[in-house]
Amino acid sequence: MACLAAASLASCSRTVVDLREPWPVIEPSYPKEASLDYRPRAGMAHVALPRFDAARGEFAGQSRIWIKGSEERSRARIDGREDVELGPPFFTAIVEVQPGIHRVSFGEADTEDISVLAPAADALNAPKSTVMLLGYGCFDPFDLDTSEERRGEVFVSPGDGTGKPGAKDDRYPRFAAIRRVLQLVAKGGLKGVPGADLVLGGGDQVYVEPVHDRYGEFGDKHPLSAWTVEAMPRPRLSLSGFYRFLDVTYRAFWSFDSMDEVFRTVPTVLTWDDHEIRDGWGSQGDEHVYLDTFYAAAREAFLAHQFARGPMGEDAHRGGLRASLHQAFTLHGIPIFVMDQRSARDVHVPQVLGSEQTDALKEWLHGIDPTEQPVCVVVSPLPMLYRVSGLAERVVAFDEANVDDMLDSWNSTANEAELDQLMIELSRAYDRGVRPLLISGDMHTSALLSARRKRSPDGPSEVFVHEMVVSGLASVVDESSWKFELAKENSLTGGDVEVGDELMNFEIGLSRPVPNFGGLEIRDGRVHAHVFQAQDEGVVHFRVPLGYGLNVEPLSERVEAGREVFDASTFPR
Repeated sequence: MACLAAASLASCSRTVVDLREPWPVIEPSYPKEASLDYRPRAGMAHVALPRFDAARGEFAGQSRIWIKGSEERSRARIDGREDVELGPPFFTAIVEVQPGIHRVSFGEADTEDISVLAPAADALNAPKSTVMLLGYGCFDPFDLDTSEERRGEVFVSPGDGTGKPGAKDDRYPRFAAIRRVLQLVAKGGLKGVPGADLVLGGGDQVYVEPVHDRYGEFGDKHPLSAWTVEAMPRPRLSLSGFYRFLDVTYRAFWSFDSMDEVFRTVPTVLTWDDHEIRDGWGSQGDEHVYLDTFYAAAREAFLAHQFARGPMGEDAHRGGLRASLHQAFTLHGIPIFVMDQRSARDVHVPQVLGSEQTDALKEWLHGIDPTEQPVCVVVSPLPMLYRVSGLAERVVAFDEANVDDMLDSWNSTANEAELDQLMIELSRAYDRGVRPLLISGDMHTSALLSARRKRSPDGPSEVFVHEMVVSGLASVVDESSWKFELAKENSLTGGDVEVGDELMNFEIGLSRPVPNFGGLEIRDGRVHAHVFQAQDEGVVHFRVPLGYGLNVEPLSERVEAGREVFDASTFPR
């Protein structure tokens, strides 16, 4: 058994922190008591993937598990024998173990053993006739009470729209319900839906400044935000305090029983987005001010909590704070590329991925053999097929609060050339027989989209790529926001868009800003999308076949045919 401190995976040396900095001490005030499926915990253990050997094209490393403790739980024991030291700032470690189920404890009489699975590399390499990939993102499960007697108190949001704890007006707790369905699907407990082989996190798995709509009410007394909320947010605490803030935040966001069971039994590959750093990071113009300090701390926290459990190993990100953290691997014969859309971001440089990652993505696509691997999956934190009309972009540009969001998206004029190049690469891969699938997030919306291409205005069009937006496992969308408007069909670009020497048209078959997650079922080269939405009447499941080529019926028709509703009364109130 070998242990690597996950915090040591940082891509630069630790910044020296002056503890005498005259900053206020701010620690996020997460609930101390259990509520719904939330149960605060001082220690946790999750699945970590073996390392992936890119040269061999397979998993080749030792089985691993990921552990997080705390100041009170600074040592862990594996199967009652091996001691693992968990040190600050994040008290995390990656432990190499034999394949199988292991028991993790934290050496205290009041803590229960945690069972966690360590999958074998050979099992992950073995082809399967059916592979199920689940995707989620934008997990913001806490809110602030606005009542006079509990004003400013943080609670676990039920997501029922009441703004206060508990269900009200015969509504059900949507956030808890969609998490429980995710838990059920992941372990293969839903009839007709295969259990998960992998969970993909599309970014914003944690928020360092959530519930912005309440910031104006609580200002500097806001109990959950590390940053001010303005055009160029400023930190509200010292750098040393930010490390502490990140440690507490990650622990709270992963203290949900439903999510914990998923993380203990199913491998996860997670990328990051702006909320792991700061809302709109890379689109506000002052990033250089915080690059070596607060950004470096957020990156270190991401490496320790999320990237470390993935397949790339500790040497994958050497090269400095701007080095790409993309992840490319093959699971059960399915090639998967998970983008990093934050490390290279700078509003003064029109790029989302940067040249290093773009070259890696092209090489990865060119290396896919469609006779052996016809379907490939690309994870993009920002949706790629949501092509907003010029009118929509001009309208939201008048709203200062939305400017950085638009600059942050693929729809920004500055990012259009890079997006077009990616679409051309996907089209070329399709020409070679590859069938691309996209999983994305960010929008706080559940959606299915397709892109069609043709060589001339009057020529035949064929579907060459699909996208599933799985954004908002726990998030609320203000109906006045631009993201809510994008959930409507008329916000998409109408007609053909010229991309290279092709004309492309983007079709939306399903879009609703509700709590959601999704899955891609790949069975013998055929693909079905599974979309789960917490709607008013209950949790709705859509099972949609995704076809490629000519004569494919409209996506919207296939969506409606695959709709079924769960009984909301089966979820706790």
